[in-house]
Amino acid sequence: PSMNANDLWPRQMALAQKLAHFTGRNDSTFLTRFMIPRTPEDARGAMKHYYSSEPRSRGIATRQALESQGIDVERLLGVLPALQPLAAAGAQVVDRTGFGAFAESSS
Repeated sequence: PSMNANDLWPRQMALAQKLAHFTGRNDSTFLTRFMIPRTPEDARGAMKHYYSSEPRSRGIATRQALESQGIDVERLLGVLPALQPLAAAGAQVVDRTGFGAFAESSS
């Protein structure tokens, strides 16, 4: 059976509540945010080429580029609204600059 994001959020919330009950701690839940660099020059690691100023990518996915188009980058990169109750309850929110939640290159 297929599942969409609207089916996922209630399940994730229920799992986080069970985990908190099991451990006795709300900070047992980890949420990760994928953070993009402000400028192409700020990019680090294996994804640096993606944000470069080369003609193919032109740095279009940087904070600076998105903000120049009027996009609310803070909202875009924030914890999803459906998961904000977890963060408010004490879940750990960790910023990552790479795709792996536990990657060494992330901060």
